[in-house]
Amino acid sequence: MLKKAILNVRQKSEDKKIIFIKSWNEWGEGNHLEPDLKYGLGYLEAYKKAISEFENIK
Repeated sequence: MLKKAILNVRQKSEDKKIIFIKSWNEWGEGNHLEPDLKYGLGYLEAYKKAISEFENIK
């Protein structure tokens, strides 16, 4: 889903290139991404990988 979101905003002007992410592992303390007991850093590593694939693409 993150890759699709990146592809959708790539074509937009610089002031409209923004993606909001709602954390899926939120437990009521706040809305932020963090490791969990089941997958550890897996979700965060997946986000990093998806973003890094587009870093050098114009």
